[in-house]
Amino acid sequence: THHLCAIPFAFLPDNLLHLIEWNPGCVDEQFLQLGIRTPTDSGAYFQAKIANIMHAISIPHNHPQATSVAIDLGWVGTSIQPWMKLSISPTSMKLMRDTQTGVLPAMHAILSSNEELLERHGKNRKWNDGGIIMNTMGKTEEPYNMSWWTGNLSRDRMFELGHKLWVTSERTITSLTSN
Repeated sequence: THHLCAIPFAFLPDNLLHLIEWNPGCVDEQFLQLGIRTPTDSGAYFQAKIANIMHAISIPHNHPQATSVAIDLGWVGTSIQPWMKLSISPTSMKLMRDTQTGVLPAMHAILSSNEELLERHGKNRKWNDGGIIMNTMGKTEEPYNMSWWTGNLSRDRMFELGHKLWVTSERTITSLTSN
């Protein structure tokens, strides 16, 4: 899911991006100030997904003893929608992964040791460098490493926004628990 926000916008020219009512980075300064305005915001689903990823990546920055893996399950036929239960469905047409396949990235993340999770990232990679991504194939990867994370969606920018999201989240939790 960590790439989902950027994919539709990866090849759009900058002069067309302004036509989209929500930022394709999904979580930006405006979002951090306003939050999800209504449950049916056009970007609410994407914002929630990318916010979960950003939090998972930020956990070890803020809690150095923590291990954190954001898991990309891919598009899985979970039967959550009635049309997913039909005999002709995206899963039956192999457009969605079945649940047995879809759960594999989560199982890899759960059953791998901390060392196994980081082994593909070099001997100097530590957890306090941030969380990692478990992709749909059950392989770990660095966050925001795909080619479309450029410009306003650069890797550094996404880490910066992740930090701002963390600070905003802490502030929100503090205000909710102090009342």
